[in-house]
Amino acid sequence: MLRRRQPRHRLAASKHVLLQLIFWIAVLMPFYAYAGYPIVLMALRLVIHRAVKKHPIEPYVSLLIPAYNEADVIDRKIDNSLALDYPPDRLEIVVASDGSKDETVRIAQQRADGDRIRVLAFAENRGKVPTLNASIPQLRGEIVIFSDAPAMLLPDSVRKLLENFADPQVGAVSGLYKIVKPDEVNIGASEDFYWKYETFLKIQESQLASTLGGHGHLHAIRKDLYPYPPPGTINDDYVIPVSVLAKGYRAVYEPSAIVYEEAHEMTGFGRRIRIMAGNIQQLREIKRTAADAFRQRLPLEQFHGNEVLTLMLIDRIDSADTGMIQGRGGAGLPLESLQHGCILGKFGGKELQRDVAAQTGVLRFINHTHPAAAEF
Repeated sequence: MLRRRQPRHRLAASKHVLLQLIFWIAVLMPFYAYAGYPIVLMALRLVIHRAVKKHPIEPYVSLLIPAYNEADVIDRKIDNSLALDYPPDRLEIVVASDGSKDETVRIAQQRADGDRIRVLAFAENRGKVPTLNASIPQLRGEIVIFSDAPAMLLPDSVRKLLENFADPQVGAVSGLYKIVKPDEVNIGASEDFYWKYETFLKIQESQLASTLGGHGHLHAIRKDLYPYPPPGTINDDYVIPVSVLAKGYRAVYEPSAIVYEEAHEMTGFGRRIRIMAGNIQQLREIKRTAADAFRQRLPLEQFHGNEVLTLMLIDRIDSADTGMIQGRGGAGLPLESLQHGCILGKFGGKELQRDVAAQTGVLRFINHTHPAAAEF
């Protein structure tokens, strides 16, 4: 009798040890993602450096400004675009209205001349990516620069961005995002610190090989490389730059091409939900992007999907003993496991705990409205 029970006891003990190991790896890996990873990048930089062959060029450029109900800022955005230090006959400014219900189209059309400034007024509000996809074929530039309406560019930002395209290996470039007046809103200082941290990572990644993703406020791609993302894509500024890897090009970061935004433009709970939903959606890109990274011989450490990795690990902390939100084909997401991210919230206070709760809500929403998004 004892001999029969002993193997079961050992098996149960082994499972317990394995579950504990998985738990602690999942808890500690986020600390690696935000603290260890930068150190690894700096170490790799000591032995790996791929400089971009930059020099001044003046290709014909399309500055594409997607807009939805941006009447408050669109006039100032057009003024800012006209003030760019770039030959007027080599730059077209295109405002693409995604079914705006306010005065965005009327204000923009008052500035349009049909040549240097054009307005694409789409009647239906379909979302940012469908608007970009419909606009690209109508653009004349060989380089397309994307810039959100509230974001303002420094005069030399376009020139600095374009210098990177002198290197034939470069397919996409992202500029440096800065926050103005961060003390005016309660999350401004923390967002400012976060973007400084992200900037550091992107500079290191870019100088190693390629950066993974860009800033929606200012990024550019060779027009013939535009990937036409699926309509449901949320994080277009991740999908578009990363897509060039599959075609054998680099996506790099240009810290001297500066775009800025006032801190009050970043507020809103809906914005946080949208960002988190986009991060979850990026999980579906992990496998394909990793394969592209290996083909490009990018350092394995570079392909870590910083925030996405953290989300996946938090999501798996208690997957052995909690209920599942079921997706198609038996795949699923642990419903309560993400709430265990409040372990991290102990260190981040109420705001981080609120974000974790929001993330759980996003998982529920995606499961009910887009079951495929729950499959990893």
